Amino acid sequence: PRSTQGVSSAASDVYKRQGISIYGAKHDELPLVSFGISIEGGMLLDDPNKVGVANLVTDIMMQGTANKTPVELEEAIDALGSSISMSTGKQSININVNTLKRNFIPTLELVEEILFEPRWDSKEFERVKRETVESIKRRSAVPSTIASKVFNKLNYGKHILSNSTLGTVESVQSIQLNDLKSFVNANLSVDLATISIVGDISRSEAVNAFKELVERWDAKEVTFRNYEVPAPNKKGKIYFVDEPNAKQSEIRVGYTSIPRTNSDFFPLTIINMNLGAHPGSLFETILRGEKGFTYAARSYFTGCKISGMYYVSSGVRSNSTEESLLTIKNILSNYRETISKISDVDYIHKKQSGGSGQFARVKIKFEPGNPGSGYEFINQIKGGNIPTEFVPGDKKGLIAQQQTGVMAGFPCIDFKATLTAVSYTHLRAHETPEHRVC
Repeated sequence: PRSTQGVSSAASDVYKRQGISIYGAKHDELPLVSFGISIEGGMLLDDPNKVGVANLVTDIMMQGTANKTPVELEEAIDALGSSISMSTGKQSININVNTLKRNFIPTLELVEEILFEPRWDSKEFERVKRETVESIKRRSAVPSTIASKVFNKLNYGKHILSNSTLGTVESVQSIQLNDLKSFVNANLSVDLATISIVGDISRSEAVNAFKELVERWDAKEVTFRNYEVPAPNKKGKIYFVDEPNAKQSEIRVGYTSIPRTNSDFFPLTIINMNLGAHPGSLFETILRGEKGFTYAARSYFTGCKISGMYYVSSGVRSNSTEESLLTIKNILSNYRETISKISDVDYIHKKQSGGSGQFARVKIKFEPGNPGSGYEFINQIKGGNIPTEFVPGDKKGLIAQQQTGVMAGFPCIDFKATLTAVSYTHLRAHETPEHRVC
């Protein structure tokens, strides 16, 4: 049977030890364990003049250890039926592991060996470096890579996040093995790491298993450069990169957005599920299913601690470029918010200016409407409880907020707002459009 007990009493749990957090969930349907170690930094800690160091670090650390050649390390992992991988992101370095439960401990021991006992083989370094340069050269002719590179530069400007984690041909060729050693010694700090684990393992088993790794790992004074993230463009702009005789156009539409730490990030991620997060979402359904312009169309929020981007990405037939752009624009323009449950709002408007002031208190009940019902305003205030000229101010404020919604800036539709109670200070209350409670 499936269980979510053990590592936590709910879906997840956090155990902090020596500055590191362990997040876990028990799933004992199969005797498997998956875990990841994420270390904050990644390309963000690269020298701006040597972008690509962090990427080479994760590549070379998988090429053997102090006690194992690359072949011996690969054979040791295969013998356990496990998989271990390392990768560099723009704001983190990540280790991902999958293993059988019975081989969890020996697999974790291999992870420790990789992390704390790198081989630093000069021949392997030159090989990996050479392969990276060749990969950069190959990608430089790929339209999707060109589009993403230009799009990142336009949005991030001189910020280091405008770069590819691979770096450039010039930056990679300038990197020496000592640059990698210095990066590891300076930046792989225990207090920047987070561990997540899911599988057939209890909380106590997980905590005890990672105890040695955590105690072996040093905390370091890591310096993050202060890069200024450019503000989003206030006006839309279109940029073209001409690739003669191209059969396909790579489209990127977006702007710099909020960081993952913003309270709106995950609600917006949920909203994007319907827009472009999966094959059945609006962008792909229309661009591929209805119009046949593309094989795939996606939209993403990419923020971490630093502001990321919200963008739409698709490769479309070159003869449908303009119509595809207009379709993306229309989908975004016509996307709407709505209300899913009944809620009561008690709003106080209070404003003082010189000797005069404004004060009013309104109570409004919001209810979801039927699809296509639009927006309905009902005034339940009877008799002479308030001057009739005050009600249009409440209605006007609701209409103004209804146009921009409350979650992602999209108009809010198919709901009913009922004005149920109003109180005010006589001779100090004024009709005002600022009763915005939607």
